[in-house]
Amino acid sequence: MSESTRKWPMKSRMKVSPADTPTPTQRADNFVHFYTNNVQVGFSNWDMWIVFSELTDQERQETIVQEKAKVVMSLSHAKVLAEILTNGIKRFEEQFGEIQVIMRTSSQSSVGERHSPSGESSVSPSRKARQ
Repeated sequence: MSESTRKWPMKSRMKVSPADTPTPTQRADNFVHFYTNNVQVGFSNWDMWIVFSELTDQERQETIVQEKAKVVMSLSHAKVLAEILTNGIKRFEEQFGEIQVIMRTSSQSSVGERHSPSGESSVSPSRKARQ
């Protein structure tokens, strides 16, 4: 299927509950919604954290990483989340075709994958892949 004829869903609600039974959901008063195109991941002996951010251009001179939120979870929960994301992407690709991702390294003009001395890493798709 060509890129021009593929019909991407505007919104998809995938059930991510481990059981096949409906789970009652209530949105918290402090619920937030934001766009992210950059992720930093870190971990300790007990937890894993994910910092969601957005790469932005200020007058196309410099890439700015604007941090939006940090989520901290147990390592076992992070492993379950990874499985849920993998399964969701697999189902999406079975229905709509392979998702193309072009990664850039930090030595190129756009931020790609970076590693800090503390073991944290940051990964974002290139600008071309997001278009």
